[in-house]
This record gives sequence, structure tokens and C-alpha cells, in this order.
Amino acid sequence: KKSSGINAEYGHQEMVILVGYPGSGKSTLCSRHLPTYSRVNMDELKSFKKCVAMVEESLRAGTSVVVDNTSPDPATRKRYRRIAESGVQVPGIAYNTFKSRFKAPEL
Repeated sequence: KKSSGINAEYGHQEMVILVGYPGSGKSTLCSRHLPTYSRVNMDELKSFKKCVAMVEESLRAGTSVVVDNTSPDPATRKRYRRIAESGVQVPGIAYNTFKSRFKAPEL
């Protein structure tokens, strides 16, 4: 089932932060399961500053957002979470492709 961009369970916006290696299927997950979410991707936008601006703009417009980046370090994920602290649901790490030899990332 495809999402409408508004989480039916919570009834409001959410921001999903994906975590995983390049080529692990994060973008495929976005297109298949979150097609109406505003997709923020560093490969396309070329800078963290532009990614943050797009997240902020999308949330102001009332759209749910998916951060489709590798997001390997907690500091990067924390910066995105701070943007959402104004009442946007951040359900947690939606996709984790790091191998078991690495510690699972935390938001």
C-alpha cells in the first residue's frame, strides 16, 4: 500500500531518516513505499545545506519528508531531527543496511 505523505496512524507529518550503504535500496524503498513524501537526497542536491533547506521548506509546506542519504553518523541524523522538533513525527530509523559487524545506528 502506498502512503499519502501523511501518516495515517499519527494523522500528521513525519520525517523518515534512512540509514544505509550506497546502493543498498534506500531510494527504491522511497519510490515504492513513500512516493508522495518529499525526497531529500545529497547526491541530487550536492550539499548538506541544500538538503536542510529542502527539509525545512517541505515541512513548512505540510509535506512529509524522507531523508534518502547514507546518514552514517549520529551527528548528521541529529541535525535533521532538530528540524523536526517542532511537532513532526520522526518514527525512527526506517531502513538499516549496516552489516552486523558495525554497531546499529541510533537516531
